[in-house]
Amino acid sequence: MNKRNEIEKIVSSLEYFCNNSYLLVSKFRENIAKSDDDEEFAIAQCILQIAVCRIQSLLKLSSGICIVPNRKEISLLEPTSMVAILRSLYELVFIFRNIYIMTDNAYERRILLNIWQIRGYNNRQSQKAIPKKEEFRSEYSKKQEEDKLHIEELKKAIEQNLTTLNITNGAKSQIRKIMNSGSSAINGYKFEKTNEVISSFSKISLTDSPEYLYENHELDIIYPLLSMYTHPSYLSVLQFGQMFNNNYNEDLLMTILKSACLLNVRIIHDFCQFIPVCQEYYKDIGTNDIVELLKIIGI
Repeated sequence: MNKRNEIEKIVSSLEYFCNNSYLLVSKFRENIAKSDDDEEFAIAQCILQIAVCRIQSLLKLSSGICIVPNRKEISLLEPTSMVAILRSLYELVFIFRNIYIMTDNAYERRILLNIWQIRGYNNRQSQKAIPKKEEFRSEYSKKQEEDKLHIEELKKAIEQNLTTLNITNGAKSQIRKIMNSGSSAINGYKFEKTNEVISSFSKISLTDSPEYLYENHELDIIYPLLSMYTHPSYLSVLQFGQMFNNNYNEDLLMTILKSACLLNVRIIHDFCQFIPVCQEYYKDIGTNDIVELLKIIGI
């Protein structure tokens, strides 16, 4: 099979998984959204919708882009523009898994969800983020004050959930330090336990995240690879300049599309694991392709 045919086959698989992701969102809306306004579920399905949008963008770009004015019939297969989207998809899938799957109970899940929400609201708390134009300052300042209230409410919710957990004072202090840091950096977190007692609460950097997404450690290279092409470094420019020699752009495109397939299957699996009503639907789409990809991931 030549590279073009292989690319077409991977694109077809990705379209299939992406369509099923959308159908999962629809199933969620039909069976849960109308009867349950739980914020956890609403955020979960919203993350899945974002994943669908990211994947559709990758599919659009996989057919090539036009860089010659008024010559739409001439397209350039340029996969490095897709890398930033794939990286965003990767981080989204990891955060979903960290919050909804890597926690042992609802209290742990809500603590991670609340920390993630606080980090999001912290984005608007910096004075550097305030618009310089006067017509925007008033509205932005109002949003800042609203966000401060949300942050305080979320901190209270974390404190309440801490009272229900079997956790050491040291681990509580680690959680409080993270929630009060004022940082907007996105990380994963894990509850480490000794004899069923939470003894430590530690950060999982995005660099270390592959081992929590895939049991197959050969796939650990994916995130560092994305970083090499995303940052405006000399290396990324050098690789772009060399990419079209020997059709390496096609090889990179295949890597991107295969990675997107793996991430799509990962979030389908995790979404269904978190929302039981979707599990029967998940079984219905268990084709040979998805089974093989699940084996690669290590599920």
